[in-house]
Amino acid sequence: MQNFKNAFPKSFILFKPKDIVSGDFYWMETIQLADERISELVDKNKFKSNQLILFASCDCTGHGVPGAMVSMVCNNALNRAVREFGLIDPGLILDKVREFVILTFANSEKKRKDGMDISLCVFDKDKMELKWSGANNPLWIIRKDAKELEEIKANKQPIGNSEHYKPFVTHTVKLNIGDSIYIFTDGFQDQ
Repeated sequence: MQNFKNAFPKSFILFKPKDIVSGDFYWMETIQLADERISELVDKNKFKSNQLILFASCDCTGHGVPGAMVSMVCNNALNRAVREFGLIDPGLILDKVREFVILTFANSEKKRKDGMDISLCVFDKDKMELKWSGANNPLWIIRKDAKELEEIKANKQPIGNSEHYKPFVTHTVKLNIGDSIYIFTDGFQDQ
């Protein structure tokens, strides 16, 4: 939680699991880009800190201990996609996470539908640019002085086994100082 507060001083996390362990979790990773990757990814003159902040709200199938076990699998898959494979595009991260989750449950005796719904952001603070992708969970934006909420809809597919696989779409949103973004799981509505 302190990492969120350090990165986003005006942020908040509402996390009220029904049990001690839960299928919902939040995730964050900060990436310091190396000089050679900066030239490939961004204009060096506009990217001062060379840092991206990745964060997500995640909802795994199951409740209590079973949900927590799936959360461990999905959390590990997120970490691997970013740390091991160096992915920073949210759509590509979700594609890779789905691959890991399906492989993890492939050896099960019966076909498992375990997986996760997620809203995943990659924020470039210097450019005030948010890249976002979602599996069943949307992104809400409230612009400073706006009277209406903007919603970016997620891909209607989970992270895990499903009937039809499609690559996850990455959306790019330009933000301004004073804009607010909200990501959440269905636990928010349930509470």
